[in-house]
Amino acid sequence: MFFGGGTPDTSDTSYWDGDLPWVSSQDVRGGGLTSTARRITDAGLKNSSARIATAGSLVFVMRSGILKHSLPVSLLEMDAAVNQDIKSLYPVRLWDARYLLYFFAGWQAQLLAAWRTQGATVESLRFDLMQKTLLPCPARDAQAAIVAYLDAEVSRIDSLIERKQRFIDLLLERRTALITHAVTKGLDQTAEMKDTAVEWYGLSPSHWKSGKLGHIGTTSGGCTPSKEEPRFWGGDVPWVTPKDMKVREVSDSLDHVTTEAMAETGLRYESPGAVLVVVRGMILARTVPVAVNTVPITMNQDMKAIRCAAGVEPRFLLCVLEGLSGALQTIVEEAAHGTRCLRTDLWNTFRIMVPPIDEQREIVSFLDAETAKIDALVGRTLMGVNLLKEYRTALISAVVTGQIEVGN
Repeated sequence: MFFGGGTPDTSDTSYWDGDLPWVSSQDVRGGGLTSTARRITDAGLKNSSARIATAGSLVFVMRSGILKHSLPVSLLEMDAAVNQDIKSLYPVRLWDARYLLYFFAGWQAQLLAAWRTQGATVESLRFDLMQKTLLPCPARDAQAAIVAYLDAEVSRIDSLIERKQRFIDLLLERRTALITHAVTKGLDQTAEMKDTAVEWYGLSPSHWKSGKLGHIGTTSGGCTPSKEEPRFWGGDVPWVTPKDMKVREVSDSLDHVTTEAMAETGLRYESPGAVLVVVRGMILARTVPVAVNTVPITMNQDMKAIRCAAGVEPRFLLCVLEGLSGALQTIVEEAAHGTRCLRTDLWNTFRIMVPPIDEQREIVSFLDAETAKIDALVGRTLMGVNLLKEYRTALISAVVTGQIEVGN
């Protein structure tokens, strides 16, 4: 039997932080579900439409942007309340819940195509179509054999994926350490060193000069044109936001604005060669994304652009900010609603060491070559991870549809 749930009043603190797990879309990521991000009280359950799903139930995400790409289903390993974006199904005796979990994982592409519809804001699943769907039902002993086989095979594949992912993590740690050492110690191992009195530098070459970020260039920000003015949007000018800052060189953006927006709002052009920094957003809890633009752009209010003064190479400053991302995070503060921000006054006083321009260029050239090697290895390893994930899905699909007999 399917049923849904609800959300207790979020403004009433007596409804939250209790002992009862409360399942929302963010908790459903496949496999067994043993904990939830939030919990509610008995009062929250009684005074809302939230309902309890018992252990052994399958929980489906019914409305979420993640339905563009996957069908999130998990198996509850404890009793839990569910919210309005979740449907819970407790299988009758004919079905092994873990077999159904594998079936939905192996057939997610076909089921998404049959059930998914575009809602007003995000994708959703049509419950009436889900209820009418006929599923193949092997005998219980056959279901148990399939589950045992897939448990073993999927565990083996997941172990390989975990090892490859750990290798990627080690490569990225090596990449960061390489950049940090180059921008704080230089490339010349025989250079005379001095104490910088800056915690994140320690000793640096004695001929490097100390500077504050607020003094090594001019900083500018951006804004968001009115969404109610269609003539401001869909133009040719890249409008950079934090979601575009997943690369070191920004040559385009997901959203674009028009020349009318540039002329009639507070937006300004940033010519190529500015150092772009995310200064507000939850991403700052993990890292401080930086990049250099290679084309003229504009940006929103969560970004800053640094136009370097004479004597500072933009790509060197990019490397500095990458290498000192951990130190930058120490001045990130928590703003309203829990988001993170990098305040301009603290940013301006952040100290860095600046070598002569020729040495900056040598460091940039060295790091370009060395990080390219690491990035290529990360790319190849990530390709292997993706292939293993595709193989896992294909294997599950073949087994639950009888294309592979587990006895063979």
